[in-house]
Amino acid sequence: MRTRRALFDALIRTRTPVPLTELLPYFDQFPAAVIAIVAKNNPRNGEDRLPLLLKAEEQRNAVYWYAAIALVDREQLVHYLIQQARFDYSITVTDQDFLPVQVSEGPPRAIPHGIPGGVGSAPKGSVTWPDSTIYHIELSGDIDGNNLLTSGPLRNTYLKAWSPQTHAFPDVQDADPLAWEDHDREVVRVLLSIAHCAACQRAQADFPNIRGGRATIVWHSAEQTSLLLEDAVEGYVRECIRMLDALHETALSNSEIRAKVRIWLRDQRTVKTVPISNVDSRVEFNRCAPIQSSSSNGRCTD
Repeated sequence: MRTRRALFDALIRTRTPVPLTELLPYFDQFPAAVIAIVAKNNPRNGEDRLPLLLKAEEQRNAVYWYAAIALVDREQLVHYLIQQARFDYSITVTDQDFLPVQVSEGPPRAIPHGIPGGVGSAPKGSVTWPDSTIYHIELSGDIDGNNLLTSGPLRNTYLKAWSPQTHAFPDVQDADPLAWEDHDREVVRVLLSIAHCAACQRAQADFPNIRGGRATIVWHSAEQTSLLLEDAVEGYVRECIRMLDALHETALSNSEIRAKVRIWLRDQRTVKTVPISNVDSRVEFNRCAPIQSSSSNGRCTD
């Protein structure tokens, strides 16, 4: 263990290129060190780094995932995340005439300065062979210091090092289950960050419904509600198609895009004698139980 720690530390400090295929077998034991070697030392040179992202997902570790997505080729990353993406849209039906103003989640988070996969500067000069070093990756740090590891969509990551004589931390960081609970929404946020920039460059509009918009329908009749429900769903599907177009993703058909859309229907009427019918839009419909509240991502709470 001590010898391997020292070896990984030397590779990180000396910025020695190592093929990812040779590093991956050590990911489960030294994940932060493996990611750091790839981020700090390896030129891309067409290397397939998607397996690194897959290892982070296998551990369901959001911190490793944020670092890994910054290291994957942008086109490959977009294509992979689109396969995972699920687009959630909340629609509420009420019979109250007065409604508070609906507020969306706000604009997409700004992409941090720097090139995804970029790394913080490392001190130059001679390197002293260390006894042993434990590496962790964190989501906070000094952006102007030497511990910036990656800068990419949504978040920066920072590399922290400790001596085991000072801090007996494990090499593998515990994954936060709450951070992974909303992973599918984070996938969409990454795609939105990329698509928003592409759309801005082409002077196109934003994607407000995908990034947190909601629809509210005031019930007057079954026919009127059905028409408005269909309009809301179709408008959301068109926005999803437009976002994928901004990402230059043409592999998915219209029906495949619709299969990724999940509608979360909340019936908040005081009088529910007449049921609300689903519309034939080939999207997934989910009805939220009246006693349950909405979650931050638009889905029904479990």
